[in-house]
Amino acid sequence: MPIRPERHKPAEQIAKRHDVALTWGQGRGGRPWRRKRDAVLARDLYTCQVCSKISDELEVDHIKPKAHGGDDSMTNLRAICVPCHKIKTTQEGGRHTGGPVQLKKVL
Repeated sequence: MPIRPERHKPAEQIAKRHDVALTWGQGRGGRPWRRKRDAVLARDLYTCQVCSKISDELEVDHIKPKAHGGDDSMTNLRAICVPCHKIKTTQEGGRHTGGPVQLKKVL
């Protein structure tokens, strides 16, 4: 029976520095995405493009989902409030084929 507990190996012994992906901070959450997100929100005047509500809880939505050939271009992104985004995501999850979900814009 050991007198003291076994020590964990230092992280450097488990994963070498070069094993770590060099893309940290990229993708959604990285600085380029945050800049694009801020630009979309400013372009859309911090207003949901579906229900026209001004909100501090806006998300950036892909009009045509990336899974269906959409991209991160400014023309494929829009500001959308959380409730509208949840509705759109729920509708998208229920289909297997077809184009982007079209939510009716309320004026």
